[in-house]
Amino acid sequence: MIRKHIRHLIISWLIGIAPHKPPNFGYISQKTKIVVKPGENLTQIAKKFHCTVQSLADYNNIPRNRLNSIIPGQVLKIPN
Repeated sequence: MIRKHIRHLIISWLIGIAPHKPPNFGYISQKTKIVVKPGENLTQIAKKFHCTVQSLADYNNIPRNRLNSIIPGQVLKIPN
């Protein structure tokens, strides 16, 4: 399986075609990041990604007294 994937990657690289998405073999941690849209707040984002506001704030180093200070265009990491 892995040899087949490596062969596919090499052939893709040689002909200049990038693969769509690397496979997740169960040990690759892919962190989700989102860009805050106008009108969004931490409560809406937390609900959308099934986490708590506090875990979202902690994961992004947002202090409790600044929970309402996110701005459009800001990049937030989503806890897994």
